Amino acid sequence: MRVTKLLVLVLGLVLGIFVTAQEDWEDTISGEYEGVAESEEIGDVPVTVSVSYSDGQITGTIQTERGLANLSGTLSENGYWYVTISAGDGQGTVQGALVEDGLFTGTWSMAGATGTIVLTKVN
Repeated sequence: MRVTKLLVLVLGLVLGIFVTAQEDWEDTISGEYEGVAESEEIGDVPVTVSVSYSDGQITGTIQTERGLANLSGTLSENGYWYVTISAGDGQGTVQGALVEDGLFTGTWSMAGATGTIVLTKVN
């Protein structure tokens, strides 16, 4: 009986921490970011990204000198972003994570080009 009560208590604490952590992602991730997508193929491209996070889903837009594209994707339990970029007939990907408060780093690929992306949360 004691073991069962202890197990229920521990399980409740773990689930409570997990739910709290997932709810905190919304405030941590959602917002406006500015930065640079770097690539050997096309050079450095300034980007502005607007991101919303809710119920495990990442949505938003990415603006570059080439135009506006939509973002959609998911967030892993450890905070890693898996995002698809949709622009007209083309699709690409962004993968990465917040490595510090407000600093996102990752990789991207689209239309045969690949590179790194570094974003800073501006609000």
